[in-house]
Amino acid sequence: MARHFDPATMWCVVQDHTRNRCRWWVVNDPTELKTFAHQATQAHSVRVLIGQYSISSPQWKSVPLREGGEYADIEYFRSQCIDIDIALYSERDANLLFGGSIGVAWRRTYRSEGIDPEPLYRWFHRFKRQWWKMMDPNFAPVYWGTAVRYEIPFPYPGSAAVSYGVVQRCLSGDLRLKVASYVYDIVTTEQAKAYQQMRRQLQCPEGKVWCRRCNGRGEIYLQRDHAIHLCLACNGSGCVSEEFCWCVRCEGSGVVWVPRADGGIETEDCPECGGRGFVVSYASK
Repeated sequence: MARHFDPATMWCVVQDHTRNRCRWWVVNDPTELKTFAHQATQAHSVRVLIGQYSISSPQWKSVPLREGGEYADIEYFRSQCIDIDIALYSERDANLLFGGSIGVAWRRTYRSEGIDPEPLYRWFHRFKRQWWKMMDPNFAPVYWGTAVRYEIPFPYPGSAAVSYGVVQRCLSGDLRLKVASYVYDIVTTEQAKAYQQMRRQLQCPEGKVWCRRCNGRGEIYLQRDHAIHLCLACNGSGCVSEEFCWCVRCEGSGVVWVPRADGGIETEDCPECGGRGFVVSYASK
């Protein structure tokens, strides 16, 4: 990331939950980012906000602490920055990579604050293309396996992980695992293909098929509140009846493509089903 950070034109702040949840570190030099590139015990440990001075300087607000006093927190929307959730390796298993993300808020959120989001969006798409170029084409993130829905004790606080080896053990009967998180296993592309072939052996019960709304994961991520929710279509099971009646408008995805004023397109919740993927009257089917 340091190669994309130019302190002359850009600003950067970092929140590291493993050090202090109530503090933002201001980064003035790209080499300082190495301070936060450490192994972590949980996902979403390190959050990086990066912005361009030509768009907006960082905006701050005072937030009171329960134990007294206050701390300076970022005004996220008014700062108009790119939000980077750094992917970090687990200390317990170097083969597992906690899933990171890169993004900005919805356009409508900025507009509700009286902010034109287009300059930020144009920069974000340029920045994202540069980010993708850093990815090694010889490796791929494996995300499937969430159809294995059995509970076992798991050492990761608040989350579980599915790796290539774990799926092999599930298929051999050595392990039963309940998946409840967004944790990736980075493997070679050949392993990723083999992994997906193995997943096909983990089929839904007879008379059921994979849920279209969550793709069998049992959970969905909603951008509107940046949170993971139980999939209402399958009630978290990952499978639905073969006769399940999906929304005709979005075909079960919960979203539709709509044109933007600038000629582009973007997604929004399906107006027919309200983003559920099915019509309410079908819920009992």
